[in-house]
Amino acid sequence: MSNDYGLAVTNASGDIMFDSRRQMDSYVVASYGNASSVTGLITDLVFIKGGLAVKDKLVFCDRTFNGGAVTWDFKTFDPATKTSTSVSVDYIHVASSASITPDAGDDYGLVVKSPDGSIQFDSRSIKSDAH
Repeated sequence: MSNDYGLAVTNASGDIMFDSRRQMDSYVVASYGNASSVTGLITDLVFIKGGLAVKDKLVFCDRTFNGGAVTWDFKTFDPATKTSTSVSVDYIHVASSASITPDAGDDYGLVVKSPDGSIQFDSRSIKSDAH
């Protein structure tokens, strides 16, 4: 299929913000908050930010895989004792727009497909205004 058609969005500087012809995944915020773990798909991304409780500590994500799913457990590590401890941190979990199932009855929105017919972006996957 030719790449002559599609949706391309640029900013005022002419930089590409979105281009359906490139068959890229679009990511949206799947969840966010403060927790000691989060579960998603293996292709998802998780960003964490520690607060005063973890100041001057090594914080890491311990991942557990279960098929295509993964759970990120947030922990601190003490090099002196070589032990890890579960900790709650602020997180943002982003997922591919195509991997989020729209809510039942959510029949309106913008769905952008790649030239191969796969969903590149679905506005119904946006569940929060915290982007």
